[in-house]
Amino acid sequence: QIHLNERVSSIELIADNKIRLNTSKSHYSASHIIIATSHLQAAQLLQNSSMAPDLIEILRSLNSLPITTCYFQYPEHISLPQTITGVTEGVIQWLIDRSSCGQPGLIAAIISADEQHLKMDKQALIDKMLRDINKIYPEWPQPVSTHLIREKQATYMCTPMNQRNRPTSTVVDKRIWLAGDFVASPLPATIEAAVANGLKCADI
Repeated sequence: QIHLNERVSSIELIADNKIRLNTSKSHYSASHIIIATSHLQAAQLLQNSSMAPDLIEILRSLNSLPITTCYFQYPEHISLPQTITGVTEGVIQWLIDRSSCGQPGLIAAIISADEQHLKMDKQALIDKMLRDINKIYPEWPQPVSTHLIREKQATYMCTPMNQRNRPTSTVVDKRIWLAGDFVASPLPATIEAAVANGLKCADI
């Protein structure tokens, strides 16, 4: 079963080795669960369960960094030479061509792990990102529309200490597994790490 628009608020261990999920609408019991959230959300879900208090402290200590994404909608014929392009000059760090996701002409410009841009006015930041794009692709027309998203706690802080402290998938309990970009893997805080850790849980 798939339950939509139903946020899990807490996790509890109950009788017969079952796990109870309390949600905004109801509660459910399960024999095993996978927590596929951010590190801060995982800590919040586990805090009332009396499970792995040391883990909760580790999750909270990983800290957070922002990610800002601005979507530039260009005419459908506009595309990047490849799906992902790294940018070394300017405020933008990555450009992603969303045509590979069935969204032709949509270019995502991403700023990762830099808090200075959060202090900029929304339109000023969009204009700055657009100037960066225009320097790389001066032949492109102006975008038809733009949409800026600032996620202030997007991912954990990638430091040597946090890399050592990243928990494993099975650190909580044999019935409760962790997935997400913060779980220990050779990859940093990326969607690829989250996918790899989810597949690892599926194989357990």
